[in-house]
Amino acid sequence: MRKLLLIHSVVGMLLALVSTANATIIWGVTGTANMNQASARAEVFTIDTTTWTVTKLHTTTQNCCGKGRNYSDIAVTPSGRVYCVGSDYKGGGSYFKDFFQLDPATGQVTNVWHGINPRGEEMNALTALDDKTLLAVEGGYYGMQPYLIKIELDDSGNFVQATNLGRIDGCSAKSSGGDIVCKPDGSGFLAALGNGDDFYQIDPQDPASASKLVTIDRSSIAGLAYDFDAVVGSSPYDFEGAVSPALLGGVFTNERAIYNINLTTGITTHVFDLSGQIKWNIFGLDSVPEPTTALFLTLGAVIIRIKRK
Repeated sequence: MRKLLLIHSVVGMLLALVSTANATIIWGVTGTANMNQASARAEVFTIDTTTWTVTKLHTTTQNCCGKGRNYSDIAVTPSGRVYCVGSDYKGGGSYFKDFFQLDPATGQVTNVWHGINPRGEEMNALTALDDKTLLAVEGGYYGMQPYLIKIELDDSGNFVQATNLGRIDGCSAKSSGGDIVCKPDGSGFLAALGNGDDFYQIDPQDPASASKLVTIDRSSIAGLAYDFDAVVGSSPYDFEGAVSPALLGGVFTNERAIYNINLTTGITTHVFDLSGQIKWNIFGLDSVPEPTTALFLTLGAVIIRIKRK
């Protein structure tokens, strides 16, 4: 006699969320120190913080009329559009008063707008607030009080207008020799001012209320970016005081290195060496969090039929 044993097991809908977050990609630009029209040059590069691999995307060149191009900072929007402030001597622009859109695949310029600062001064620092708004800091040498400039884009990413938001009055430094970056928790912006060693918190709605946080133990910080995927306890973040996300600063010196910045203690720690991989000094850095993909797995009804004699 055969007996049929039917096991009918219905497994309900099971949703499993699998995180597939990517590594942080840091964008950077270098520039020539003399910054004159004929020999002005810049490099556009990226750093993959999983492997700390540097990819050089583009190097600006001199055109037939003996004019060059230089960048003072770089910013990446949440959707991946890439922008720079700098000097477009090739197109008749002026000293660090021009605004560029770059092809994120090649690092080459796709659009340029000349002399966008309504105050007519140079812009040294740049960061993205969202896909249609960027913030720049005017200044770049001692004697110039920093101002905060809002840059607005249209839906296609084209420049629309720039607005002077006001002087950063809470800042005693007379320069924006560093960079500006959005804090990961969305509570405002950090700016490295002065010689890149004085850190301030800035509210874009009220630049005059800027408050100094710390003077770090290293000057000449010219670029700021976060490593959103820093793993504390693993190289290069295996030192006391490491946190994640990690605030990184690139130095504007021939050292061409990147340091972790502790805003509580002011201590900087070397994390990466770019010498031999870039030709000129770091002028700017930026990064945005890579999106996390949600992967849903579904299990339906399962019917198992087992025959027994």
